[in-house]
Amino acid sequence: MIQSVLLFTQKVTKYIKFYAKVSGIFAAFVGSAAYGTIAPILLSLVGKRLLTQYTVARLFYFLVHKITHLTIEIEDPHGYITDAAAPPTSSIILANHQNEIDVLLIGRLFPKYTTVTAKKILKYIPILGWFMTLSGSVFLDRSNRERSIQTLSAAVNTIQHTRQNLFLFPEGTRSYTPTPALLPLKKGAFHLAVEGQFPIIPVVVSNNAKIWRTATQDKVIPGGLIRVRVLEPIPTVGLTAADVNALVARVETLMRAEVEKLGYSEVHGLDNTNKIEEHRDIDEATPLIED
Repeated sequence: MIQSVLLFTQKVTKYIKFYAKVSGIFAAFVGSAAYGTIAPILLSLVGKRLLTQYTVARLFYFLVHKITHLTIEIEDPHGYITDAAAPPTSSIILANHQNEIDVLLIGRLFPKYTTVTAKKILKYIPILGWFMTLSGSVFLDRSNRERSIQTLSAAVNTIQHTRQNLFLFPEGTRSYTPTPALLPLKKGAFHLAVEGQFPIIPVVVSNNAKIWRTATQDKVIPGGLIRVRVLEPIPTVGLTAADVNALVARVETLMRAEVEKLGYSEVHGLDNTNKIEEHRDIDEATPLIED
C-alpha cells in the first residue's frame, strides 16, 4: 500500500514538473514574440532594426535554456555565422530539420543580420505574426507555387539590398528521424542561391531524437547537449539554373556525411551510446520550399 502511494506520488510529481516546464516554454515563446512586436521600433531608434530577429531568438534561447538546461554548442571556428559583424555579402544558411526542438536551435544558432521564410498563415497569428511581419520575414503562400516563386525572387532583391542572410531548412519538413540522417533536399533554396549568386553555408545538427522521445513519451524534459557544426561556404558565383541539380547533390552529400559524423545529442541521465530504434514518423505537410 505504501509503495503504491509512493509510486503514485512520484508519477504525479513527474507530470507536474513536466507540464510546469511546458508552460514555462510556452510563456517564453509568447513573451519573446511580444518583445518582437516592439523590438523593431526600439532598434530602429539606434539604426539596428535588422537585428530584431536575432535579439528575439537569443531572448527565447536564454529563457528556455534556464527552464530546460538544454545547451546548444556551436562549432564555427571561422565565424561564418557567429561573427558579430555584418556579413560582407548575403548568404543562404541551410540546416537539417528534425522536430519541434529546432525552434530552440534557431534561438541559439540564428545569426545577426538574418531573416527567415515562413508559411503565409503564420502572418495572421496574433503576436507571432505581428513580430514576423515587423521584423521582415519572407512569407510564402504554399498553396500557390507561382506566387511563392515570385516572393522568393523579390526576397533576392531585398536581402541583396540589406545585406541580410536567409535561413532555411532545405529538407522542407521535419524528418523526425530516430537516427543521424537527412531527408532529400528540396531545390527551392538552391535556385534562390544561384539566382542571387549567394554562397551557401551548410549547418548540421546532431540527432536529438533521444531528447524528443524522452519529452514526448516519458513526459520528462531532460537537460542535454546538442552539437552544431558550421561547414565551409559553397560559392555559387558563375552557376546557372542548369547547375542546380549538381549543387543540390553536392550539398546533400556533404551535409549527410557530417550529420552521421556528429551522431547523437547527449541527454543527461541517459546512456548516450545506444541507438534509438523506433518508428520513423515523417511529417507529410507540404514543404516550405518545394522543387
